[in-house]
Amino acid sequence: MKKIVTNIIAIPFVLFILISCSQNDNHTKEIELKEKEIALKQKELDLKEKQLSVDSANKVNSKKNTDLKSDIKSHNEDNHSKSKLIINTQSIAGTIGQVTFQLKGKTLFYFETKPKRGKIIINDTEYDLSKLSFDSKKGSYKISGNQVVIKTSNCKYDNSRGGDCAYGTFPSVTITLNGVLTSIKNVELQDCPEMDF
Repeated sequence: MKKIVTNIIAIPFVLFILISCSQNDNHTKEIELKEKEIALKQKELDLKEKQLSVDSANKVNSKKNTDLKSDIKSHNEDNHSKSKLIINTQSIAGTIGQVTFQLKGKTLFYFETKPKRGKIIINDTEYDLSKLSFDSKKGSYKISGNQVVIKTSNCKYDNSRGGDCAYGTFPSVTITLNGVLTSIKNVELQDCPEMDF
């Protein structure tokens, strides 16, 4: 009988402990779930902050790109509105008493040293050249006339060619007409001075 009474008393006690442990386990699981939810929410917030930061940076870069495109477009429109300089070739060949500037064997412009005159054709319009200066130390020329200024870089002379003329190549020649300019690369020189005997 004592055993039965003890067992009857022991059963509720064991049940109490089991229920108590079960509640602790449930409580622990709830805490773990809440901690996981908090961690997930923190990750979501972190991702949103990063996305906002990226969006903000993209907006700044987009504005910079838009400003740059606008500047380039404006620059190009300014250049087109001022028109482009096209140097027309001439059928004249270099001769004695003449400084001739050519591109691939075609005369771009020339200057006759005794009468002090020359000619260039820009956009199908002839322009007279009236002044030539030569810097012998640098091998560069400056030629000017009505509304036109031509400046060359230093000449790379070709000493392998004989005769009375000097030959060479200018890495670049700049031609300016009324403030609008163009540059031409690899312009050939034929300078044939007139000899006084």
